[in-house]
Amino acid sequence: MMTVLESQNRPVEVPVERRNTRRTRSFKGAVLRFNNGYSALSAVIKNQSEGGAMLVMGDTVGVPCDAMMEINGEGRARPVHLIWREPERMGVRFD
Repeated sequence: MMTVLESQNRPVEVPVERRNTRRTRSFKGAVLRFNNGYSALSAVIKNQSEGGAMLVMGDTVGVPCDAMMEINGEGRARPVHLIWREPERMGVRFD
């Protein structure tokens, strides 16, 4: 759903916020591990909340719906579930 605003005499579509918690900007490295730990893909966390994160990576096509995500500096892996996907970014929910 989009909200339409007027800007310089022409309408501009602005996405409506649907998240329950506010995300904070981030620039952290992360690794998604799947296939029983035999496969891994690097990503950058662009924003994060208690419930999820937006990841940017070269290509999201090979990422499965469920994976383990290790955030650099945290020292632990947490399960994540894919919520949405675009060619070079995706949103995950922490399980």
